[in-house]
Amino acid sequence: MTPAWLPQLISAIFRYWPNGEKLMAVLCEAYVDESQTGEGPSRTYTVSCLVAPSCVWEQFSADWTDALKCCGAEGKIVHMKTLVHGVKGSEWEGWDETRQRPLFEKLMNVTRQYQPLGYCYSLPLKDFGEIMNPADEFEPFEMLLNNAMLSIKNYLRPTKENPVVFFMEQNQMVEASALRQFLHRTEGRGWKDIFLTLVPLPKGPEPLQLADVVAYEGSRFSSEQVFGSSGRKPRKLYEELVSTGTMVFGAADHRCLVDGAKKVVEIQRALLPEKKADIRRTWKAAHKRMQRERDPRFGVKRGGK
Repeated sequence: MTPAWLPQLISAIFRYWPNGEKLMAVLCEAYVDESQTGEGPSRTYTVSCLVAPSCVWEQFSADWTDALKCCGAEGKIVHMKTLVHGVKGSEWEGWDETRQRPLFEKLMNVTRQYQPLGYCYSLPLKDFGEIMNPADEFEPFEMLLNNAMLSIKNYLRPTKENPVVFFMEQNQMVEASALRQFLHRTEGRGWKDIFLTLVPLPKGPEPLQLADVVAYEGSRFSSEQVFGSSGRKPRKLYEELVSTGTMVFGAADHRCLVDGAKKVVEIQRALLPEKKADIRRTWKAAHKRMQRERDPRFGVKRGGK
């Protein structure tokens, strides 16, 4: 694909939010690594969130595309689970470590050049299941998205004149939950002017590819090094992401998980019944609108086909 999707999308958003000249493009990727890591099945649920001005993402996308082309991967989409594990029948079949290494070096050079701010947070799946009461409808994504939004708010201090738009990969099951949680946060905390909307995109845009790299490496590191007992060194790609100085990786321990659950309960109890009803109505309307307005113009070229 080409980077043309970004200016098209930003133009569409400007029609609704004229203050978008200073729009911060935020991309978040929910990731559960269902494949095998180096130490067996993943133990974590991970969300990565990358932040940069839209003009930065536009240039980043062009250079990311050039890096793929330079390494003989023109038209391919970087999806780490497929690439690292060499899934048979995929566009990355046959890409062993000797071919992956120069590709990752090129992509990391692009990442270091543009230095997007990144947050990658992980929860232990086992502890989450034991601590959270299913009747409370807690979800890992809810807590991780909340952490990412708080981090952005506290560090970047977005304003009505310089707001944030979230993007994520299209996945009808995940995006419905994501939108619901996003609206709970923005409506319940009075953040509607600084966190404008969450837009699902087809698989492929270059910033989403980087979000997938960050999520995979954060998930694998947490699974093997934090919640596991791996004796091996962290993956080189993870260390390179950390060395950029703009990527923050965090993992919640048992105590942090309990405290987080209590805070979510407090937030939910503080909402007045009429406010909860407003949020539900807003979510239902937004979800219907999201389904109607899936725009084929933002489709992507996959695998060079």
